[in-house]
Amino acid sequence: MSDTHFTGTKKSGGWRSILGRGPETLEELIHCLEEVFTDVEMVIHAGDITSQTVLDELKKFGPVEAVQGNMDRSKLSSLPEERVLEIEGRKIGVVHGWGAPGGIQQRIRSRFQDVDVIIYGHTHEPFNEIIDGVLFFNPGSPTDNFFAPYKSVGILEVEQEIRGRIVKL
Repeated sequence: MSDTHFTGTKKSGGWRSILGRGPETLEELIHCLEEVFTDVEMVIHAGDITSQTVLDELKKFGPVEAVQGNMDRSKLSSLPEERVLEIEGRKIGVVHGWGAPGGIQQRIRSRFQDVDVIIYGHTHEPFNEIIDGVLFFNPGSPTDNFFAPYKSVGILEVEQEIRGRIVKL
């Protein structure tokens, strides 16, 4: 998942709150995720978490791996900006992303060598496509669909093949 944008137990302010998009509380978000994350073995958060409480609550579903997004630098600065996870012998790069949505895949690709998947966020737009042999997977945002057609999270199945699935909330 990515781009939860919670401050403590409430969504961060500004125009997102004015428009009333997505779950308003962390409790509502966790409730939405209970059905979707029933069988997950790990939760990966690609940044713009904005509160340690979010990571603590996500641990209800399993181990949590996360990177910091551009909104996390002051409160979650101990998180790395990028990381590579090895799962079932596959290498998965995780980064938040930066800049305008156009060209983001090229920018983040330059950060990783020899990976099978790159999980990223930042744009809030779900994306699930193989480009030059690498699966680029953006789960979207579960709390905001201002820049996307719907709120979403993603499920990544790592087996013989790696498959990503976007889940609309």
